[in-house]
Amino acid sequence: MSFHTEVETVCVRKLNEAGFRKKRNILVLPLSEGWQGWVGLSSSGWSPREGEIHPVIGVVCDEIQRIYYEVEPDLPGRKYPTPTITTPIGYAAENPRFMKWIFTNDDTVEERAAEMTQAVVDIGIPYMRKHASLDAVRTTLSGINMIPHARVARERLAVTILVQDGRDAARAHIEAELAKIAGKDDPSTRVDRDFANKFLAYIDRIAP
Repeated sequence: MSFHTEVETVCVRKLNEAGFRKKRNILVLPLSEGWQGWVGLSSSGWSPREGEIHPVIGVVCDEIQRIYYEVEPDLPGRKYPTPTITTPIGYAAENPRFMKWIFTNDDTVEERAAEMTQAVVDIGIPYMRKHASLDAVRTTLSGINMIPHARVARERLAVTILVQDGRDAARAHIEAELAKIAGKDDPSTRVDRDFANKFLAYIDRIAP
């Protein structure tokens, strides 16, 4: 077993003890019907001697994610819980900052994993509970997002509007977004336009 795998195993065990459960290798925390907390163990710099973990936390809205993957059925992720919104854990702290835990290959692994898990409990779980609503998700996706990618945030915002306000509002929103990129033809706008067309087709399919 590599040192990286050993550390992740300890971290997962600690998070299990804090209430998180693995679903298809994804760590989630039930919040309420249709809502789950999510934590990802992003990491870097691994060697046999050391490495670091900088957790990402988020919220899964089951309905938004279901619709998103119905619009984009070829994307990976539809078979396991993927987050609707995410942020590096440190940016959800009272004093926002980047937070990481450095693990060294000695007898401190358990202690570091416990410290990281406590941060998820103290910072991550309150963030998850605070953001487990359509209003909170919509506000987050409308703002400045490091993660998910800004394009993904725009796509999930359109789905959120559909869930919250209905087909007409979602159509008006996506048509306004298309108007912003009218006349442009670059790789980014082509991706945006492709999603918009798929989304409008989805709205038509679900029409009563």
